[in-house]
Amino acid sequence: MLIEDWVFASIMTVLLSYQLRFSEATLILGRELSDTDSATGFQDAVTPPWQTKFGFFAFGGTLFAIVGIWLDLGWLSGLGAIALVLFGSTLVRSFLPKPDAAHFRNLILKSMVSRHANYVRDGDTERASAMHGLLVRAGLRADEAIEAQIQPLQALHDSPGEALRESSTGETLEETGSQNPNKREPRTVIRDRANVLRAEMGFDPTNDPSELGSIFLTKTTMDVLQSEGAMVHPESMALKEAGLGFAFTCFMAVPVMTVLEDAEINKEPNRFLVLVASSVFQFFDENSQIAIFTLGVEIFQKATSSGGDSDAFKEFTDQIHKLVLGYALTGEPEIMDALRNRFQAFRNLITN
Repeated sequence: MLIEDWVFASIMTVLLSYQLRFSEATLILGRELSDTDSATGFQDAVTPPWQTKFGFFAFGGTLFAIVGIWLDLGWLSGLGAIALVLFGSTLVRSFLPKPDAAHFRNLILKSMVSRHANYVRDGDTERASAMHGLLVRAGLRADEAIEAQIQPLQALHDSPGEALRESSTGETLEETGSQNPNKREPRTVIRDRANVLRAEMGFDPTNDPSELGSIFLTKTTMDVLQSEGAMVHPESMALKEAGLGFAFTCFMAVPVMTVLEDAEINKEPNRFLVLVASSVFQFFDENSQIAIFTLGVEIFQKATSSGGDSDAFKEFTDQIHKLVLGYALTGEPEIMDALRNRFQAFRNLITN
């Protein structure tokens, strides 16, 4: 038991060191957000729930390791274990990020955004308002809070599937129920359709791929979500339904980003998606928007992680990709109906 005891004590020392450093980080941010002379400020409010549980595990495990060595190897070894924890934790913390580093701040803010969204979803207006105030004090605007919750879409963007690769070359889209006799490239069609939409809104044409792509995807998303005559408006759409719509928007965003092949979009896919979602859900207040985006990201991440490399998931994403590009190429109502059917199937799968 000699080696096992000391190895376990060493592991717990590392975990304890991280816990102590994380506590320093929450203390710094808590004081930063407070306008009082409180010793801890808003430390309790900004501390992620998981960090409290991790703390119990780290402290409990460390105590268990010390007691175990004391009982198994004697009091002298027990004192050695205490020395290991004291000096070892100091050494480990010298290699960890500083308490005010972006690593800890991002983890804390992401937890705050998630909890704020949960409060809004559950109708806890008092705590939602309080957490929103802390996010504002932390300098996190709504769009930044949204982006903090969105995991990059780079994996799907890099592997869009065989159907998308075929479609993006301008080949005929047989499975969409339409053909592209002129074989115009999807990127050209998306830009043209987006500029038509801009003209209808009274704006001059633009060549900015990011803006054009977001306009096209915004219009497509709104057409999908309004299939039953319900406007994308808080009075006619519940937060959960809007969250499902945003998750589906994540899937539809991949082919648009891929065919546009714009360096800025490929570099920052999250900001592109935030721009789209902010337009789609513009009639929701800031609190509701963050809740919608957070819920949508959770649904999207669960769907992609559970689907993984399965044939069914690849077929599902390929169908969506081809339908989006088919709709860009032709604008036919039948293709939009097919997209709406995919969304209904996606909604039924998630809610059942």
